[in-house]
Amino acid sequence: MTNCIDRGRSIIAVVALVLTTGLTACGAGTDSSTAPPAPAGEGRVTYPVAITSCDLPLSFPAAPSRVVSLAQPQTDLLVALGLADRVVGQAQVLAPNSLPGSGTTSTSEIPVLSDDGVPSKEITLSAEPDLVLAPTPFEFRAAQGFASVDDIVKAGANAYQATAGCTGHGKNRAVTDTLTDIENLGRIFDVEQRAGDLADRYRSTLDEVAEKVADATPVRVAELYVYGESIEALSASSKTDTVKAAGGQNIFDGTEEMFKDVHYAKVSAEIIAAEQPDAIILPVSSPAEADAAVAFLTKTFPNVPAVRDNRIIPYSSAASLPGSLHLPEAIRAIAQRLHPNRF
Repeated sequence: MTNCIDRGRSIIAVVALVLTTGLTACGAGTDSSTAPPAPAGEGRVTYPVAITSCDLPLSFPAAPSRVVSLAQPQTDLLVALGLADRVVGQAQVLAPNSLPGSGTTSTSEIPVLSDDGVPSKEITLSAEPDLVLAPTPFEFRAAQGFASVDDIVKAGANAYQATAGCTGHGKNRAVTDTLTDIENLGRIFDVEQRAGDLADRYRSTLDEVAEKVADATPVRVAELYVYGESIEALSASSKTDTVKAAGGQNIFDGTEEMFKDVHYAKVSAEIIAAEQPDAIILPVSSPAEADAAVAFLTKTFPNVPAVRDNRIIPYSSAASLPGSLHLPEAIRAIAQRLHPNRF
């Protein structure tokens, strides 16, 4: 197995990398812990089912029965749809914690192929999957020793990648991208009613937040990833992204030279200090990582309003990954810090 997630840095770093490398592969209210077991099928779907995943056409002759999930968000979606018994292996496991957007669902009953990294090609294929789910193209990178899309297809399975993780999608990412994945999985597994209910709960939280912050003055926000003493920033999307959905305005609109070909970039402390953000949000994998990042930012930017006003807002990197069911929960928690008088 190859470990692609250094526990000292957020899993989101991998996402930021692969969304712009040009690879071609292919909330509260959404808590899946209360989902009842799914039926074998609702009888609403006629097979074969045809869908598209990141421009890759997929065909399913029947509902998959041996699924490998290569990251926590995809595992959470399957559990929320009542499909845990179809999952023969999971990877990149992020246990629930106290961070906003972490979720509360335990997936400990599902076999673990790799706890904190992507399993090797051999391990993935040894599970004999008929469907492999992943958040980004990285999980299908043969150069890393992982099973590629071609490897998976040759083994008789389909490879599905989260909508938000599609190559080149970063500058146009939207908080509603997960809804496409919910809809697709509902069709693939013939659980469209359950998927519709899940999508309604996802939208409900987003709509609740949007209503509360609709006429509020946007707060100037820096969305940062802190790795030790290195900082990367995420630029604004052309659509409604996490910052905008929470009632913020990204201090980087994406037109800056450093974001010419990417939607994330390494930034100096001087640039952040000059921009004087009123709030900083940062995805982290654990409370310990959050404490370390907050301590570093507090030491580095004592005169930045976000630090002076105690508006450094960590949230779970599990929510920030493509396909996350818990992003609305994180957005609500961020909005409550940005606009406390609205909640």
